[in-house]
Amino acid sequence: LFRSLLFPDPEKQKLVNKFKRLVQGPNGKMIAISCKCNHVTHTFSHAKTVVKCGGCHKDLLVPRSGAAMKTAMAQKHRDLE
Repeated sequence: LFRSLLFPDPEKQKLVNKFKRLVQGPNGKMIAISCKCNHVTHTFSHAKTVVKCGGCHKDLLVPRSGAAMKTAMAQKHRDLE
């Protein structure tokens, strides 16, 4: 029943809306996506435009209402921090 308002649990803060956190911050982050041609592209996870591969010029990310969705050409991604 006891909750510390000054020192909230970091795991629970990740689940809370970005405006209701103790320290407000965005949900998006920079990511590195590799294509099937092994070219790596760096982009924002909530991209508002179509992200294309720099090597073969195929679509890697397609914008959606929130986070961008990976296409079939995108193999894997990792967070850049």
